[in-house]
Amino acid sequence: MRWWLFLILAFHPISAQADSQASLVALEQRLSAVSWHLAIDAEIEPACQEHYAFTPEGILFITSGAERLATQWQVRPIEDSDVVSLHLDHLSSNGAPDCLGNRTPLGGPPYVRYLQDTGEGGVRLCWRESKSSCFATVIPAAPEPTI
Repeated sequence: MRWWLFLILAFHPISAQADSQASLVALEQRLSAVSWHLAIDAEIEPACQEHYAFTPEGILFITSGAERLATQWQVRPIEDSDVVSLHLDHLSSNGAPDCLGNRTPLGGPPYVRYLQDTGEGGVRLCWRESKSSCFATVIPAAPEPTI
């Protein structure tokens, strides 16, 4: 279980540009330029907050509760959509529980989450492409230690 980001993008508007490679490169650069903070919607789990640090090399470091997770990340456009998919492949974990008390399994297929620009410098994180499936907001944050 991972609430991604997650996380994640105070990215420039992508609706008209998501299909271009240049747009994706710019988005990837934006993600890796700052650290991110994820807050799960209060009606779901108000106390669960996570920190994300994307690297230009495609590694994402996540701090969630006691868990420290390293994940490979990639953004991909979705044709005819203002949504971007975020693909995550977990590489390593300290095995401790995350902010919801769960432990993230390693191996298996990549996780896929969807990102929608809030227009206010943050991004909504969603289970599916639809706005009704969004469950968290990701905003730029002050750096925290990573694994």
